Amino acid sequence: MAGLHRAAGGRLISQHTSAADGAARGQRLPSTHEDGGRSSDASSQFARFRERSSAPRRAGYTRRLGSRSAIGGSERWRFDGRRALGSWRGQPERFVRAPRRQFAPRQVSRHLAEWTPYRCRHRGSPLGRSRLMATMYPQFPRYCGFQSDAKLLVYGVLAHQLPDECIVLFGVRLLVRDGPDEIDAEADFIIVEPECGVLVLEIKGGGIRRDARTGQWFSLDRRGEQHAIGNPIEQARRTRYALARKLKEGPRTKLFDYPIRHAVIFPDVTLRQQWLGPDVEPDIVLDERSLTGLHGAIRRALGGPRPEGPLAPAAIQALVDALSPTIEVRKPRLGRLVREAEEEIVQLTERQFAVLRLLERHRRARIVGPAGSGKTMLAIEKARQLALQGNRVLLTCFNRNLSRWMRRTLQDALGTTELFEGDRPLLVVTHFHGLVRDFCERTGRRFQPPAGDRREEERFWKEQAPQILIDSVEQLPDLRFDAIIVDEGQDFLTDWWIALLEVLGDQERGFLYIFYDDNQTLYTDSRQLEFPIVDEPYMLAEVFRNTRPIFERFRPFYRGSIEPLFRGPDGPEVEEVPVTGQGVLQALASRLRRLFEEEGIEPRDVVILTPRSRERSALRDKTRIAARWQLTWEPVDREEVNHRVRASSIHAFEGLESPVVILAELDDLAHPRVDEPLSVALSRARSHLIVLGELPVDLLSL
Repeated sequence: MAGLHRAAGGRLISQHTSAADGAARGQRLPSTHEDGGRSSDASSQFARFRERSSAPRRAGYTRRLGSRSAIGGSERWRFDGRRALGSWRGQPERFVRAPRRQFAPRQVSRHLAEWTPYRCRHRGSPLGRSRLMATMYPQFPRYCGFQSDAKLLVYGVLAHQLPDECIVLFGVRLLVRDGPDEIDAEADFIIVEPECGVLVLEIKGGGIRRDARTGQWFSLDRRGEQHAIGNPIEQARRTRYALARKLKEGPRTKLFDYPIRHAVIFPDVTLRQQWLGPDVEPDIVLDERSLTGLHGAIRRALGGPRPEGPLAPAAIQALVDALSPTIEVRKPRLGRLVREAEEEIVQLTERQFAVLRLLERHRRARIVGPAGSGKTMLAIEKARQLALQGNRVLLTCFNRNLSRWMRRTLQDALGTTELFEGDRPLLVVTHFHGLVRDFCERTGRRFQPPAGDRREEERFWKEQAPQILIDSVEQLPDLRFDAIIVDEGQDFLTDWWIALLEVLGDQERGFLYIFYDDNQTLYTDSRQLEFPIVDEPYMLAEVFRNTRPIFERFRPFYRGSIEPLFRGPDGPEVEEVPVTGQGVLQALASRLRRLFEEEGIEPRDVVILTPRSRERSALRDKTRIAARWQLTWEPVDREEVNHRVRASSIHAFEGLESPVVILAELDDLAHPRVDEPLSVALSRARSHLIVLGELPVDLLSL
């Protein structure tokens, strides 16, 4: 029998008792105080409760409704008038089923309803076992938007009577196209019982009446008033066929065969074997009595277990994904942001075209601008124009890697290599060191700079190399050029300019253009820059080759004579990755894995820069990163699809740029003017910059 009494705090407590436990009559169940703790006598009461239990207990539910409750199960239940029940503190989790059929469905207020399981330890188990309820979609009733108490009632019964391998989907809308027409159906519940199949369950609350003469169905409310409704059995049948069509069209569900049937439940009435017509199978019509054994009723409506065995887990997951998909709206991947930024970075602005037009009226000029102002592109375009006019052009720089890139860019722009071929090509693109070597070897002399001794090597290039070039040109006067264009001119020594003027055919009228950045003086002193052109330089102040976050990062380290003006696109924020507790290779591997596998970045779009030389860096050539990517200190062909990632020293990469740059080993910045190599490194990135480690402390105050 069951009894009710009011406990402290306004809680109503019901206890299921028998003659065997009469001594415990009136004792209240272990309860949870408002602060989440247990009552003082909870332990002893729970011990007596467990002793009286003679069978494993299964999941139950409690429906909190303000002043009344509706419960399903077989053991005992409790009502808390203030909040939903939780698990009892200090007790292993175990669902306990509440008494069967204590429903008052029409007297409840659905706006206060909340289904919550409570838990208890399994008898005889020292640690307890957990029994999960059916998987519900949506998981919580508050997300369902119930329009009737009947649907809420059935939701709770399904949740706590079906075993955990069953899946219940509520309120599934199905839109199926049938030629020019559309079939719009809605399933109250779609139940997946793995052993038996898929059931479409239609719910009709209140009283039910069918007019035999017209075939019209009516629902009866609590006041006895009739409301015309559609044929619930036909609705369930139509929804069943719509579901079958939808699953046959799905890209994953069409691979499986789903046994689908339909049923109708009238949770507020008892049919008592009433005849519903020749087209209705008795097993597919459920009533109030079915609520006490709903799982068995569902299995009967489905025709029992399938002879071919239960549904495969992949088939069940495909059905759930098709009918209740998880939709995740993520921020755009980094690869997309980088591509968008690259598209916005134009090659030449109107301001730069104006500079080119001015250069047409001047045979000699200096052009100064910060990193990202497009100096190199202007130099390449001017070399192309002069070569197409029939002039023999020399495009040179300090950096060998930069000269290679400019040559490839010019070849692509011209669409031919003819201008670069022959004994006296119209267009020569090389760095200064290569120019000296080429002229020397053309005279038949052996060119052999000192190797091994850094000081001797520096002295050779500073003093002897310019003289070797002058002597070679005197022997080969026909190889002089009509125009010389120098990029990254801030790296040229004074004696180099003297030698270059000897290479110019007409030292008075020949074309000479020098592009430079007085902030990036890695090999010379910006205070001692000397050029063979004394006229005031043309200034390029607009920076458009970097995104805003990158510009804002390198701007504090800029020491040039021009105040740069940002004109570039927005882009992703600069990433700073701590390297504490792990080596640079581990941090690099983690970052590369995310870039390539998650963010859609191509390996050819990434360059890793370090202040260390190739011999001193931990980023050694051919080093494997995360067993998939290989570091290389050689240029990577952008047309080549491979797993090579380029590494370079900051000095060797001066004048070049990359969509994504990763800076590493920054603790090795020991240059007397560390702001200059750091400014060069930061400005090499066009669209995204990643810093592994921390910037030197003394730089942060600049």
